[in-house]
Order: sequence, then C-alpha cells, then structure tokens
Amino acid sequence: MRSSVAEDGLLPQKMSRGPPCSLSVLCVGIGLPEDNDWVLYGPEADKTMGMRNLITYALARASGRYAARTRYCEVFLVADGGKLSKRHYHGVYILAEKLKRGNERIDIKKREGDDLSGGYIFKYDNDNNDPGDTVFAASLSNLLMIVTYPKSKAIKEKEVSWIKSFEAALIAEEFDDPVEGYLPFIDLPSFVDYWIVSEISKNPDSYRGSAFMHKDRGGPLKMGPVWDYNEAFGTCCGFPIEGFQNNGRSTGRSGGSAISPEGWRFSICAEPWRCRVDPLDGVSLWYRRLWQDPSFRASAEVRWTRLRAGAFSDERVKGIIADARLGLKDAALRNYKRWKRVLGGGNDAKNAKIWQAEVDALETWLMERLLWMDAQLLGELPSLGEIPDSSDGGQHQHQHEQGDASVG
Repeated sequence: MRSSVAEDGLLPQKMSRGPPCSLSVLCVGIGLPEDNDWVLYGPEADKTMGMRNLITYALARASGRYAARTRYCEVFLVADGGKLSKRHYHGVYILAEKLKRGNERIDIKKREGDDLSGGYIFKYDNDNNDPGDTVFAASLSNLLMIVTYPKSKAIKEKEVSWIKSFEAALIAEEFDDPVEGYLPFIDLPSFVDYWIVSEISKNPDSYRGSAFMHKDRGGPLKMGPVWDYNEAFGTCCGFPIEGFQNNGRSTGRSGGSAISPEGWRFSICAEPWRCRVDPLDGVSLWYRRLWQDPSFRASAEVRWTRLRAGAFSDERVKGIIADARLGLKDAALRNYKRWKRVLGGGNDAKNAKIWQAEVDALETWLMERLLWMDAQLLGELPSLGEIPDSSDGGQHQHQHEQGDASVG
C-alpha cells in the first residue's frame, strides 16, 4: 500500500521478524495465524481509521474468499532513544496479513520442477513496478503484470501462456462459447465475487491498482484477493476518472461518477473521455467484455441475490460498521489528537462529533450503494441454481470477528 500523506509521518510499514527496534505496537486479542510477514498500515487522512479496508476484507471473507485478516493497533514510536512514554504515541494503525503464498493465506501449491502450470500470484498495479520486480506483459491488453510468487529474476514464455490464451479467447468472436471461449481459462465464481466486492465499494483502484490474481497448479485463473481499498466507498477523489468533482454526478453511460453511490465502476472507462489519464483502466477491460456474456451477467445476478439474502444483508453489513464504530471510538479520538493537523481534530467533544459524522457518512453511502445494486441485480432465486463453489471449497471463509475492531 502507498501512503498519500507520507510527509505527515503516517507511513505504512512492512513488518518481518528481526532485531529489536523502537516500534511498540499494542493490539488487543490478536488471534491471527502465526507468520513472519505483516503489513502495518497507517490509515492516512482517513477519518474512519481505515474502515474502508476493514469493511472490504470482511465482506470478502463473508463471501467465502480469503482476504487479509486485520487487527487495529495503537503504535508508539521511540525515535529519540528515550524511555517509552505517552509522548511517543504515533496513532492508530492496521496490522494486516501480507498477501503471499501459504496455507493460511493464498493457498496455492508451490511452483516446482518442470510443471509450469502453477502456482503463481501476480497483480496489475498501474505500472507501479519497482526495480527488481519480475514482470510480463499480457500480449493483447499489454497490461504489465507483476509476479509476486514465485520470486525469480525472469519468467518464461511458457509460464504465462495461459493468461495470453485467456485474453485471446476473451476477444474472439465466439468468446461466450462455454467450451471454445474464455470460460475454461478462469474460475468464474472468483471473477464474479471479485467484481461484486469491487462494485459495492466502487474502489477507483479495484481494476487498475493492487488487482491481485492467482493460479494454482493445474487450475484456472482466479481473481483476488482484494487489497488496498482506502479510496473506496465514495471517498475523495476518484482519480483518474473525470467528472468526480461534480458532487458525484455524471452523465456517462455507466450511470454515475467514481464517488457516486450510483453507476457501475467497471464500465466508466468504456468512454475514454472519462479516463483521459488512464483510459486502459487495468483489468476492467476484461470485465467490460465479460459483461457482454449473458451467462456472466446471470451468474452475477444469482450470486448477488444469494449474498444479499445472507452474508451481505443490510443487517450484516451494518453489524460490521457498528462493531468497528464501538470498538474504535476511543482510539479514534486519541488519533485525532495525535494527527490534529492532518485530520482537523480538536477537543474531545469536537473529535467525537467528527467520528460520528464520518462513520455515519460511510454507512449512508454504503446503504445507498447496496440499494442501487439491488435495483440492477436483485431477482428471484432462480432456475439457474446457485453458482458452484470454487475449487477451494470455500475453505478460507472467515466471518467478521469483533476483535477486528479492537485496539490497545
């Protein structure tokens, strides 16, 4: 994750086991699977203390997908060599699992021997690749993919031929043929679930930044896990999509701007004038093509109807927010004081009003978003039947836990 306010000291940190350092992290009820790779993320100028990420990951887990498990923590940073005290308070951070291969994380087999079919983890990150990253260009879209697993200096043409075959099938005239088209190359349920969470959140970066994918040995391409949703759920600014400044209104064909609770996110850049800075818009071009397939749309409608009847019901979604609102409040008020210049904080009374208003605004936007998507997708539970589970059997289903919102 990248911090847009690094100059103010709210820096994301990757944590690995190593020599003792002057960083003290106080978290309540960690309860996470043991590992040595973590991300300590400062929620930047977000006055909801990173709740956008919390909600997104909770929804993904509720749908049966793996998403980084998180805990809120309060951090003390001793940079002056002195004894730990209140003056070293550095604010509220989110401790999150780093996305990597593992039984408790992205559960794919090791890439071994001469079998080039998997496993792989890669992402599209808006060409934000660093020196030393292993990258390859998807042949038709020319998207520059970053390979995060396995770690190697180069990747062979045969190792990525399957994604090129998928793209070729996707643009073919008979792309929607269940045998000759794109379907044999992908895990359809994972593509549907990723699309649903991305559209609920209307994350500007869902398709163009931190868009993770993975492929198990011998298996199809899967979308996810979701990652980095700090700009989602109607927050400023919707960049690089044009027109978001107009109070969230837009006359585009997608039906709304990047920050409006109305309109599709994936189809905004189908009109290039709306995305002058980045008209390609990452893997949304895949989804724009998938949307032309009636069977994909039917699968999305069935999945949406079932999720809204259970894991994504208004009651469940409001429960995620309510837990975080209660568990985070005291720490949020301390964080407002610590980062008063960044967050516009003041005395306790003012900070309590800020917290209430910010969480209320997030909940209102999300409820309006769900209502709009209901109007587009909700139907009777159909003759098509339930979308089959992915090959992982839903083994990564982790319901929202009250401890996610606990802080020290």
